Formats: sequence, C-alpha cells, structure tokens
Amino acid sequence: MTSDGSAILIVEDDVDLRSALSDLISTICPKVYLAGNGEEGLNVLAVKSEIVAILSDIQMPVMNGLEFLAKIRSSFNPIPFVIFTAFGDGEKFQEAVRLNATDFLAKPIDDEVLLEVMQKAFDYGKQLRQADLEIEKLIAEKNIPQAQLDSFKRAKKTIFSMRIQNSVYLKSDKK
Repeated sequence: MTSDGSAILIVEDDVDLRSALSDLISTICPKVYLAGNGEEGLNVLAVKSEIVAILSDIQMPVMNGLEFLAKIRSSFNPIPFVIFTAFGDGEKFQEAVRLNATDFLAKPIDDEVLLEVMQKAFDYGKQLRQADLEIEKLIAEKNIPQAQLDSFKRAKKTIFSMRIQNSVYLKSDKK
C-alpha cells in the first residue's frame, strides 16, 4: 500500500461493480475516487490532483470510456488509463490503442490480472507525477525564463503526441 497520497480513479456506471472494484483496488491504493461516467470522471480529475491512474469501463451513459480517454489525451495528459468492457470488439480495442490506453481488459476480469495491471499503472503514474514535481521544483529553483518554459512545454506536448501516434507505453502480457 502507498502512503504518499496518490489515488486511483474508477469510472463505472454499474454501482455494484464500481463498489466491488473499489474494494479490490483499495488493496493496492487506499485512496480511490469513483465516478459513474466519463463526464463525472473529468470533473473528479479536475479537482483531485493526486490521481495517478484511471480504471474505466467503455459502455457508460453521458460520456463513454473512449470519449473520456480522448478528452484526457487531448489535454496531453499521459496518466495511465486502463479500459475494460464486456463488449470487447476489435474496433474499440484499436481506438483504445490509438488513444494510448495503458491496457484493455475484457469482462469478466480476473481479480489477479486486474490487480497486476492496476499496480503497474499505479506505479507508472506515481513515477510520472514525481518527474513532473521534480521538473517544477527545478524550474522554480533555477528561475527559468518564460520563453524557455514555453519551449519546454511545447516539446513535452510534441513528445506525448508522438507517443500517442506511435506506441503504447505500458502493456500487460496477460489479458
């Protein structure tokens, strides 16, 4: 378990499944936030900066999981995003890969596989967050001029865009 305040966001419209997933995920991360659809997930993500990984269903009302993932990626947010569905077709899988989903799981999900995938996503998300904090600290300490900071931000967005177009950065060997 972690004590650094990091959290996982679970986005699932079925209340019972959302609760069961929360109970399971809390074994690797005691701080879990819940949302019933992608729009609610975006609202939670906007106010909870400690979220370092997301687990989301695809089929949900209001905003589905792929739309949710697309919104996150359009803001150049590299947060690890594990997507799952009972309706796993090739087209949805391809879209999830194109949007740089961390992993794609089909329901019913084996608890051990889910925990393994989410532990990897959680650990990677914490590393990304730590790197961002270290960069912010260096920027503050070195009093970097705004022009250089803007250049760095553009480069970071370009790198992330290339990553989305060309690869998936973390894949589980188990499905």
